[in-house]
Amino acid sequence: MANTNPFSPPTCPYCSASISAHQIFQPGHCGSPQCLVAHIEVGQTKLREQRADDYADRQAIVRKQASAAIATAATQTDSAADDMLVAVVPYQNEPLAPLSEMDREAFETHVRASAAAAYELEEDSPLLAHYQQKLTPEPAIVDAGCAACQGFCCKRGGGDNHAFIDRQSIFYIRKTKPDLTEEQVVDHFLDALPDQSVTGACVFQSEIGCTLTRDWRAGLCNTFLCHDLFALHDVTGGRLDTPVVIAGINDDETGSTALYQQDTPFTPL
Repeated sequence: MANTNPFSPPTCPYCSASISAHQIFQPGHCGSPQCLVAHIEVGQTKLREQRADDYADRQAIVRKQASAAIATAATQTDSAADDMLVAVVPYQNEPLAPLSEMDREAFETHVRASAAAAYELEEDSPLLAHYQQKLTPEPAIVDAGCAACQGFCCKRGGGDNHAFIDRQSIFYIRKTKPDLTEEQVVDHFLDALPDQSVTGACVFQSEIGCTLTRDWRAGLCNTFLCHDLFALHDVTGGRLDTPVVIAGINDDETGSTALYQQDTPFTPL
């Protein structure tokens, strides 16, 4: 138990061993392996609780701001509005703008360098064994969550115009599409660039979503699930046949609402 007497020497909150005044703040314990593990576990518990509280707050905001949409969903599913499940996801609604020549050139430079590095690898490079890319479709409920979000996480692919494409992802394409040359792979990426993309986001993030098919996207794009998508599983109890209102929310403002049902996965409200 932590020492609460301000006049007593400081002690470790996990094992009660004496610690220095500096250790109270950094690292917050005596430094033993056991107390380090305990400290990490406490931090993880606090983070989970904080995320749960934040999620509940956003759900409450959606229920208030989108009450009419929730009532519509309840009517469509023959349910009571108060009984409708509500899930929240991030939301981005940045404007579209013409893809500038500077961004096109930056991406081309990046993809050519990545392709060159991928095609320099030996055919039996162990790199492929450590690279897993999910090509099977996501469950419809996950796709519905991403559609309501409109690609909040995709914005991070715009940093240096990389679209998360790297040597590994192109090596995977090289192995799964052996008839394509290095130049053909590069040309495919360049041909897929849209005329307009989301401002400050991934070059492939267009009005209709990603202009790359799943088998050409970076592995991260096919496997990443944000915390809210994991929470979506918790809201529905992991069932794919449970109707749920999925709302995109950003800065405490509800930006989009849609009804997920197993037979009609995404119905805007």
